[in-house]
Amino acid sequence: MPPTASPEVAVETRDLTKRFKASRSFFSRVTRGTRPALAIDRVSISIHRGEIFGLIGPNGAGKTTLIKMLTTLLVPTSGTAQIGGFDIRHDAARVRQLVGLVTSNERSFYWRLSGRQNVAFFADLYHLPADSARPWMEELFDLLGLGDCIDKRFDGYSTGQRQRLAIARGLLSKPGIILMDEPTKGVDPIGAGEIVEMIRQRVIQLWHPTILVTSHNLNEIERLCARIALMDHGRIVAQGALEELRQMAIDAATYDLKVSRLTESDLREIGASAQALEPPRVEPYNGALALHVRFRPDSDGFSRMIHGIVERGGVVERCTEVEVSFDEVFSMLIQRGTRPPEAPAPDQDEHEVVES
Repeated sequence: MPPTASPEVAVETRDLTKRFKASRSFFSRVTRGTRPALAIDRVSISIHRGEIFGLIGPNGAGKTTLIKMLTTLLVPTSGTAQIGGFDIRHDAARVRQLVGLVTSNERSFYWRLSGRQNVAFFADLYHLPADSARPWMEELFDLLGLGDCIDKRFDGYSTGQRQRLAIARGLLSKPGIILMDEPTKGVDPIGAGEIVEMIRQRVIQLWHPTILVTSHNLNEIERLCARIALMDHGRIVAQGALEELRQMAIDAATYDLKVSRLTESDLREIGASAQALEPPRVEPYNGALALHVRFRPDSDGFSRMIHGIVERGGVVERCTEVEVSFDEVFSMLIQRGTRPPEAPAPDQDEHEVVES
């Protein structure tokens, strides 16, 4: 089928849903059947061509299941998804030609082969011309710091080396759309930073691909991605640019001040008259008073409080707005949007884990 999505959209899902049948004991399957477990719940995202889009969420949120559906490894229960304009159900072969997958699944490599032999095997599997694939392989090995181990057997690789080789494999065909599932998993912090910089400085500069990346490392997502989606219990809790997510999460502007020449009761009265969200926290601090106060973001309470302090003869020695970190924004939005997952069957085995 010809592509149907907008040429500006590289990845698009609409109400994409995946249910798994939760396995039970043989007796309960015979007597009561199975109850489907919801892994992905009506996920709708749109990723523009050339964009780096981040997907974050706690373990079991459904990130890997979503990646598997987008790469045609899993068939959705309902909803639609298009990659480069091609439907993942009806045009699976075309989708696989467009996509490069980076995963932390080391079982997909041949353990008795060297790293170089593994990557060369996949280059042949992808039908890449040898005259162009070999130089690019060498460049990837150099970029990813694999030069010292590339001719050693894969079963002797460290976790970080295996992950770097997985990235090399995912970039082999210089795909227009790259799906990265935890690309720095198992890599030490220095190595992870090098991989992030390699993606930013080399991959993006060389051929401007569209990238969907999942990660638990919020700092990586913040450095790489223009837009972000937060996922929990199979649902998209929130999505947008980082500043948009911050505005969604923050229901108050918080300030820390150091004030002299006034009493604690003065500051509490001023805070109340300026309509602080709650009574200000006031504590002695280095011969003055430390004031912690919160206002609604759209109110003029902060300016009224400063005016009140000056009017009573106080001196503001220091004033800072408390910046909310991305980690805090993430936690706020997840807590706000979280709901319990669908209840498992009453006699479902405790050790069973729904794929996610």
